Amino acid sequence: MNADRSPDRGQDGPGRATGSRQTMHLVCDDCGAVEDGEGPISELIGHLEGSYGFEPRSAELTVFGLCRHCRPS
Repeated sequence: MNADRSPDRGQDGPGRATGSRQTMHLVCDDCGAVEDGEGPISELIGHLEGSYGFEPRSAELTVFGLCRHCRPS
Protein backbone atom coordinates (compact mmCIF):
# COMPACT_ATOMS: atom_id res chain seq x y z
CA MET A 1 0.00 0.00 0.00
CA ASN A 2 1.24 3.47 -0.83
CA ALA A 3 1.72 5.23 2.50
CA ASP A 4 1.68 8.65 0.84
CA ARG A 5 -1.73 8.83 -0.82
CA SER A 6 -2.06 12.61 -0.62
CA PRO A 7 -1.11 14.50 -3.79
CA ASP A 8 0.04 17.59 -1.87
CA ARG A 9 2.81 15.92 0.09
CA GLY A 10 5.61 16.48 -2.38
CA GLN A 11 8.99 17.58 -1.10
CA ASP A 12 8.34 21.30 -1.47
CA GLY A 13 4.57 21.33 -1.99
CA PRO A 14 1.91 22.62 0.38
CA GLY A 15 1.09 20.31 3.25
CA ARG A 16 4.68 19.10 3.55
CA ALA A 17 5.69 19.01 7.16
CA THR A 18 8.86 20.01 8.81
CA GLY A 19 8.95 18.89 12.41
CA SER A 20 5.39 18.64 13.69
CA ARG A 21 3.43 21.03 11.50
CA GLN A 22 -0.26 21.13 12.30
CA THR A 23 -2.91 22.77 10.16
CA MET A 24 -6.68 22.97 10.37
CA HIS A 25 -9.02 24.06 7.59
CA LEU A 26 -12.66 25.05 8.05
CA VAL A 27 -14.72 24.49 4.87
CA CYS A 28 -18.24 25.86 4.43
CA ASP A 29 -20.63 23.35 2.84
CA ASP A 30 -22.85 26.18 1.57
CA CYS A 31 -20.60 28.82 -0.01
CA GLY A 32 -17.32 26.85 -0.19
CA ALA A 33 -15.32 29.37 1.85
CA VAL A 34 -12.13 27.93 3.34
CA GLU A 35 -10.65 29.43 6.48
CA ASP A 36 -7.53 28.43 8.38
CA GLY A 37 -8.29 27.59 11.97
CA GLU A 38 -6.43 26.93 15.17
CA GLY A 39 -7.26 24.36 17.77
CA PRO A 40 -5.98 21.76 20.20
CA ILE A 41 -5.11 19.10 17.65
CA SER A 42 -1.81 18.73 19.50
CA GLU A 43 -3.78 16.80 22.15
CA LEU A 44 -4.72 14.23 19.50
CA ILE A 45 -1.11 14.10 18.32
CA GLY A 46 0.00 13.41 21.91
CA HIS A 47 -2.59 10.63 22.16
CA LEU A 48 -1.25 8.99 19.00
CA GLU A 49 2.28 9.13 20.35
CA GLY A 50 1.40 7.85 23.83
CA SER A 51 -1.20 5.20 22.96
CA TYR A 52 0.14 3.85 19.69
CA GLY A 53 3.83 4.67 19.75
CA PHE A 54 3.25 6.52 16.46
CA GLU A 55 5.56 9.40 15.61
CA PRO A 56 3.50 11.93 13.62
CA ARG A 57 5.40 14.20 11.26
CA SER A 58 2.47 16.33 10.20
CA ALA A 59 -1.23 16.70 10.87
CA GLU A 60 -3.94 18.25 8.77
CA LEU A 61 -7.54 18.44 9.87
CA THR A 62 -10.39 19.55 7.61
CA VAL A 63 -13.70 20.42 9.28
CA PHE A 64 -16.84 20.79 7.14
CA GLY A 65 -19.87 22.80 8.22
CA LEU A 66 -21.45 26.23 7.85
CA CYS A 67 -19.48 29.48 8.10
CA ARG A 68 -20.71 32.42 10.16
CA HIS A 69 -22.22 34.01 7.03
CA CYS A 70 -24.20 30.92 6.00
CA ARG A 71 -25.39 29.77 9.43
CA PRO A 72 -29.06 30.47 10.11
CA SER A 73 -29.49 33.28 12.62
